[in-house]
This record gives sequence, C-alpha cells and structure tokens, in this order.
Amino acid sequence: MIIVTVMKAIRDIYLETIELRRELAKRYPRVLMD
Repeated sequence: MIIVTVMKAIRDIYLETIELRRELAKRYPRVLMD
C-alpha cells in the first residue's frame, strides 16, 4: 500500500512540474530555449 501511495504522489508531482514548465514556456520562452 505504501508503494502505491508513493507512486501516486510521484505522478502528481510529475504532472505539476509539466504544468509549471508549460506556464513558464508561455511566459518566458527564452529561459527554456537556453
């Protein structure tokens, strides 16, 4: 059960980081190009 919870947490964090990178790409395109 612990492993499943950790996997869900990692997936949630992973999805959140993708969302943040998309927002940053929209606002600051030059940052990700470097």
